[in-house]
Amino acid sequence: MQLFVYGTLMDRDVLRIVLGRAVVPEQMETAEISGFRRVHVPGRNYPMLLAHHGSGRVEGLLVHALDAEAVHRLMVFEGPEYHLVPLMVANADGHPVRAGVFLCDRSVSPGRRDWFMEVWSRRHKRLFLRRAYQLMERHGRRALLRRAAKGIPILAPKEPKHLAGVPPGIGRLIAG
Repeated sequence: MQLFVYGTLMDRDVLRIVLGRAVVPEQMETAEISGFRRVHVPGRNYPMLLAHHGSGRVEGLLVHALDAEAVHRLMVFEGPEYHLVPLMVANADGHPVRAGVFLCDRSVSPGRRDWFMEVWSRRHKRLFLRRAYQLMERHGRRALLRRAAKGIPILAPKEPKHLAGVPPGIGRLIAG
């Protein structure tokens, strides 16, 4: 599967924590999606895409060759506010490709301010990395397997998105 990332997942440290492994440079390329703006989720330090007809476009990264475990971990990270949707994005060469994109649930109201990676990196990255690590330790596949081996229930309580979320069904995998 290919995934278009446009927010905190563009940061290699965040992506490594979420996937539980480093992503090699050959597995990523710059990309962009048209018809959207990248805005803050109100009260949070991460973005969402907001439909913006006309000249709206968002630059991000296209991550290639993600397996089912990676998609599961990404769904855990994104939580119930986000849904994985197949959309067309332009790859580094400008060619259209189908990729999964996490879009916010309609119940989440968009913020008015644009979201910028540089500002997030300067102001929020350090704490965000710590929270992402805690989340993935609690809910990532290895943690789930450890829980199952110890007889601990696998279902975790719902948490706010900025720390977690229970993954939606993995049946939404997008065939690459």
